[in-house]
Amino acid sequence: MATKKDATFNKMVGERVKIVRKETGMTQARLSERLNFKDRQILSNIESGFRKVSSDELLSLMNIFQKPLEYFTDPYLIVEQKVFSWRAQNLPALLDQYEKKARKLVASYKRFTNLLGKDFHPILPKISLNKRSSFEDAWKIAEFLVESWDLGDYPAIPLPEVILEKLNVHVLYVDCPEEISGAACTMQEFNLILVNRNGPSWRRNFDLAHELFHILTSDNIKLPTIDVPYQDQGKAPREEKLADNFAAALLMPRKSLKPKWDGSAGQEIHSRIIELAGEFGVSGIAFYWRLRNLNWITDRAALEIDKERLKSYVRRAGIQHEELPKLYSQIFVDNLYQVLGKGLVSLRKVAELLDCDIEEVEDLLNDYGKESPV
Repeated sequence: MATKKDATFNKMVGERVKIVRKETGMTQARLSERLNFKDRQILSNIESGFRKVSSDELLSLMNIFQKPLEYFTDPYLIVEQKVFSWRAQNLPALLDQYEKKARKLVASYKRFTNLLGKDFHPILPKISLNKRSSFEDAWKIAEFLVESWDLGDYPAIPLPEVILEKLNVHVLYVDCPEEISGAACTMQEFNLILVNRNGPSWRRNFDLAHELFHILTSDNIKLPTIDVPYQDQGKAPREEKLADNFAAALLMPRKSLKPKWDGSAGQEIHSRIIELAGEFGVSGIAFYWRLRNLNWITDRAALEIDKERLKSYVRRAGIQHEELPKLYSQIFVDNLYQVLGKGLVSLRKVAELLDCDIEEVEDLLNDYGKESPV
């Protein structure tokens, strides 16, 4: 009789057969023929995890697709080719190097969760935005989410926890090169956002909201492999402008923004923008462009605004030395603690997967108030 462990393994192998078949453009009928199956239903049952792949069939699959055994059997691999949409500078060698580390991290998150008998349940709403949508359409969707999710006056604060609760979109805060702000990770089983925790809070907030747009619209708008932050928004692709407009409206909804902006009338314009940008957890420039797009700052008034001065507030001591988010997340560390405590994974294996030493794993647990159970 098949155990739950066997069922989990069969499901993983079946998923990977389906992934490599689709990536190579092979139909179920053609692969069934090459495996000498009498009908396509056998392959369908394998891909659904209902039927075990025999040793001979596994060897045939390795030969057909020219893949090593580990491709089908190693639970700590992410085998999909296009998983990440990076928000970063266009530095292919750097991204390739870090993506290898990120793949191990995401695979570990997935594996630890599965070992504990937990499942991921993506709950993404249907978002009707596409490349032809207007910026106003992006604002409306974002502001609708603010209301329906009850994000309050300052959505940046509860956003990470709310998107986990409402959408089962997971957020991991990571240490990565400064040229990388983060990434959207979309998979069949779950969706995840990586955020460089070492950036200033306004950048983390905006990157999180921007990547959320990409996950919510992934059915209609193809995710870019590299999403380069453009200094000149006029040169940005339309889908990135839509993502930025969505993020701005999500973090600075008009319902909250209007009374704050009107209430600060009479202040010097730069101080006014900088102070309110800090309240909403965004940069002075992002706040300025939100006001401009809403036509709350006239063309004439805009001529008197020094954009370089708006950027300067992030260099204040209070911002520069702000407390960083803890590495990864509470859920990730809770799962890690449990798999270690149950003996499902060794401490040495965890250190290898997280690309650190054993002492650093113990430090990670201590940061979340846990002692190593090993």
